[in-house]
Amino acid sequence: MLLAEVESLEAEMSAVAGERPQLTVFVSELQEQAAAMAAEIEAKEVELKGAIAANEVAAQMDSRNSAAARVIGRISYYLEELKPGLAFRPSVPRCARNRALGTG
Repeated sequence: MLLAEVESLEAEMSAVAGERPQLTVFVSELQEQAAAMAAEIEAKEVELKGAIAANEVAAQMDSRNSAAARVIGRISYYLEELKPGLAFRPSVPRCARNRALGTG
């Protein structure tokens, strides 16, 4: 009985020894895949950080554009109230505006 157990153990050891190179190759393939995935994740993180930065710049530009539009609106409102019927028209030359306002 003990001899049968030893023979069974030897058979199992030889089977494990035969499969060891295949397992080593499999483990190394998994490690390569994990390294490739880690590199992809790092690249995506860099890409995401760039997109977030671009979004923040766009938000700042939008904020500046809104502020500029508010200022232009206030100036236009002021000019309309200054002399009724005279709207702010940037295409009108300065000397024509002065004549329309009666200042030149």
